[in-house]
Amino acid sequence: MTLEAYHTLRPIPVAGGQLYSKPGARGLADPAYELLAQHIEPFGQTALDLNPGIGLVTHALAQQGMAVQALETSRACLRCLEASFAASSQIRVVRGLPWESPTGVADLVALVLPAHRGSRYVMLSLLGAARAMLLGGRLWIAGNKDKGFEPYFKAAQELLGFGLLVERKGPFRVAVLEKEKPTPKLGEVWENFQWKRWRFAYLPGVFSAGQLDPGSAMLLEALPPELGHVLDIGGGYGALSLPLLERAQSLTLLEDDWPSVLSAQQNLGQQASVLHSDVDEA
Repeated sequence: MTLEAYHTLRPIPVAGGQLYSKPGARGLADPAYELLAQHIEPFGQTALDLNPGIGLVTHALAQQGMAVQALETSRACLRCLEASFAASSQIRVVRGLPWESPTGVADLVALVLPAHRGSRYVMLSLLGAARAMLLGGRLWIAGNKDKGFEPYFKAAQELLGFGLLVERKGPFRVAVLEKEKPTPKLGEVWENFQWKRWRFAYLPGVFSAGQLDPGSAMLLEALPPELGHVLDIGGGYGALSLPLLERAQSLTLLEDDWPSVLSAQQNLGQQASVLHSDVDEA
């Protein structure tokens, strides 16, 4: 695939309009997103979509008259969302972490469970959803039973209260819950680990959290001791970049994932340029 093809936004017809998609953006032809978009029902006036992808659920809520904030971490998905909803007065697209949403602002929260990011990220997303909801509000979740839907559903019930399974299709599930009780406070989120003489800080959900992956370790051993200007594409939390700082004349890290960008900024500080970027888009 060429870079031109990768960066091209493709219009996707949906009921009542169109969305944009592209390689690297999630949510298209994904049964969890599709099932939630089909079954979600409006409640109140304000909604928060905590894992919108290209915006199928966001669009469905707006079509039902709700004002929606779509909070996304992926730069590829943000590009699609920004193109899809640029002209909408109902939808606000925001870059952010799901557990850092303002508290008590939403009548309804939608969340396709991000199981691929690990259980701690999912649990923090559920906590963020609960904190963002008004008392009596509704949380709609969707996911795959083979990827932890049932224990996550139970955890959401412990956080919120009453929950009901709304739909099942193959391994995919949709449920709705009502917030019946106050939400616990958000605790410490940051974690860290040591590798040789470097200490790495990271947020939940980043690639190879808690340890340096073998591929990065092998590459660090193979690279020469003196480098010129380094561009680290898809650099994550800085697994390569932090050890390479002392070898490079300058260093720029590009990363699609916002938690990884924040982690890299924490690790590299002012010694490198860290950009939230869809590959080379920044």
